[in-house]
Amino acid sequence: MSQLRRVAPPLLLAGTFLLASCAGGRHAAPQTSPTPESPQAINLTAEDFSYKADFPRARAGTVHFALKNDSKTYQHEFWIYPREQPKLAAMIAQKDSGKANEPDFLQGIAGRIRSLDPGTNGASDIALTPGVYEYACFITENLAGTNRVHYELGMHGTLSVP
Repeated sequence: MSQLRRVAPPLLLAGTFLLASCAGGRHAAPQTSPTPESPQAINLTAEDFSYKADFPRARAGTVHFALKNDSKTYQHEFWIYPREQPKLAAMIAQKDSGKANEPDFLQGIAGRIRSLDPGTNGASDIALTPGVYEYACFITENLAGTNRVHYELGMHGTLSVP
């Protein structure tokens, strides 16, 4: 027992030193994991024409999605829905040739963040049940004389909810 007392303080000091070193000398806010009462958060950045998400999976329940539109030119939005969508191709074709209303084509939409102007942010708390989801931007742009949906240009991703 006396040996443990002599060893414990140096180990504690070493652990404290390592934690301080990892923080880079800055005062970092403590990292807490979400509780069932608080929503977990996923941060996304929209670029031209892709998303960057900080997590590829989430727990079932309420998820706080925060979207930053990092574009200098284009608006971007965020839709999240179950991955299997039998009318997705028809919706994109219709959006390419005119207008289409996403809820008329997508089944089981979990939520969305409306169009954001370049350099702005938006957020939404969205309830997710277990499954695989796709998220996407369906804004249509006229690029070089042709209408193209951001989805077609690669602006979509998947999120797994075990």
